[in-house]
Amino acid sequence: MPMKLGRFVFALAFVGAPAMAAPPVKVEICHVANGKTMQVKQDKVDSHLGHGDYLGPCIGVDDCPNDPDKTSAGQCGCGTPG
Repeated sequence: MPMKLGRFVFALAFVGAPAMAAPPVKVEICHVANGKTMQVKQDKVDSHLGHGDYLGPCIGVDDCPNDPDKTSAGQCGCGTPG
């Protein structure tokens, strides 16, 4: 609310901290080309779905069934793949 003090008018404004931008929304997809589950920005999902990737984790994909060092199906370690 403006205040008049002699010939000067003062207005007070309360400004909070600058708004923080929300982190980008990421969506989990199965990237079929390499059989890896990955997180992509929401605006990239349609592009991935358009070339055969699908929503959610990769299931039943194991590019290295005999690798003793793999961390999970399709996540090869440094052992013998294949």
